[in-house]
Amino acid sequence: MVSVIFSNKSVIDLDLIAGHIALDSPINAVLFIKKMRIHCKNLGQFPESHSIFSEVHPELRFSPHKRYIILYRFEKNEVLIERIIHSAQDILEILSN
Repeated sequence: MVSVIFSNKSVIDLDLIAGHIALDSPINAVLFIKKMRIHCKNLGQFPESHSIFSEVHPELRFSPHKRYIILYRFEKNEVLIERIIHSAQDILEILSN
């Protein structure tokens, strides 16, 4: 298993997701983020098992979790979680900024 590191942007993404869920249920927000982090950490077990995100971003792989897409890079002996984006959002637009 390789190490899993969260980028600054992915940490901000998690904070925004938690804040949104917490508007309805603070407890559910904590539980959801905990499960999301576990999902991300598990990417270190088989980091190359997920698909390449797109031809535009061949360095990124993606893994779905509920309604979110986890975008990550696998380089050497680490997985870098780049972004965590809701699937209804325009992911390519977000990545271009």
